[in-house]
Amino acid sequence: MRDQPQKLDAWILLGRAFIQKARQATEPGYYANARACADRALALRPRYPLAQDLQALVLMNEHRFREALALARGVLAGDPDDLLALGTVADAAVELGAMDDAVAAVDRMAALKPSLPGVCARVAHLRWLRATWTGRRLPTASRWTRASARAIPSPSRG
Repeated sequence: MRDQPQKLDAWILLGRAFIQKARQATEPGYYANARACADRALALRPRYPLAQDLQALVLMNEHRFREALALARGVLAGDPDDLLALGTVADAAVELGAMDDAVAAVDRMAALKPSLPGVCARVAHLRWLRATWTGRRLPTASRWTRASARAIPSPSRG
């Protein structure tokens, strides 16, 4: 970074590494470093979607869900297929109790990349949440469930 401080994607990768480190070390101080990386990238290129995605991840981890949701929706206005922004919308919507918005975001993610682990995990989480709050089994007819079911290998039966 010292040699090429103008290298935009390097700031994004470093910020993501700080988020990973914060999660692994359970040390929230690393989120400040990730935020600084996002800020630096946004100073180099304002409204850069990858930097905004990084900033939204930091906001999510700071439990600033409304701000993260607004930022992710702004990214999606420019690119409705941005998987990181869709994931942020899904996660923030769950935290805010906007389950229809969460399902819509996961549905879009499943249509784009059904085998992505983050998609499969969100589908499973939403199914569990829905079963928990309704007290009944979920139908399996929705598109995101079918797409994710195809992406997850069935256990072998012996």
